[in-house]
Amino acid sequence: MNIVDRLLQVEPGVLETAEEKEMEFRRLSKLLGEPFILRCKGLPGNRYAELSAMAVDKKGNMDISKAHDANILIAVAGTISPDLKDQRLLEHFKCSTPKDLICKLLNGGEITKVAEAVTELSGFGADSDDEIKN
Repeated sequence: MNIVDRLLQVEPGVLETAEEKEMEFRRLSKLLGEPFILRCKGLPGNRYAELSAMAVDKKGNMDISKAHDANILIAVAGTISPDLKDQRLLEHFKCSTPKDLICKLLNGGEITKVAEAVTELSGFGADSDDEIKN
């Protein structure tokens, strides 16, 4: 069976399903007294590119001063659970946006880890695909 025949056996909707990953943050697990699990997913290519482009200057160079903000937005866009738009959480932590909430819940390194996971799940990570060598 060739690759076209195999692809014809796949339900089209399956290809649209984003990969997901669960991450435990020990600092928050310890604080809560139970596992704090954050679930994230990959983003569509155009959405990921839009968010990551925020960290690039007009000359196409990485602007380190904007990289953290881009990581925050990527982490927010890729987070499934907890629901960062939950009004109760926003009100409880006195946050006006999901961006404010994730910054309140996670420290900078944790946000970067979520953004890296979303990057990988979106197919943009260094190990996303294996190259076949002859």
